[in-house]
Amino acid sequence: MPDAPETATIVICDFEVKHADVVGYIARQVRERYPRAMLHFAVFGAMTKGSDLEVSGFDDLTGAQIMQAAEFDAIFIAATMSPPGIEPPLELR
Repeated sequence: MPDAPETATIVICDFEVKHADVVGYIARQVRERYPRAMLHFAVFGAMTKGSDLEVSGFDDLTGAQIMQAAEFDAIFIAATMSPPGIEPPLELR
């Protein structure tokens, strides 16, 4: 990882958040290297618990606990998606 100021702001980006704790793993790795950095998280799609896409609160997302456990300083979610997540034709390969 590159050198950075001790109190850098680092943005971690992902395409989608479902059930796996990939972002938590990455956040832990970044915090080991930059313990005083502010971590922001930006994700294109966050999966809802229900298929109707209604979200009345953060806890209506399947990855809410994962994102909360990562203790980000800020979270930006561009869109929600219903289960099973992003499928073709939007799937990136």
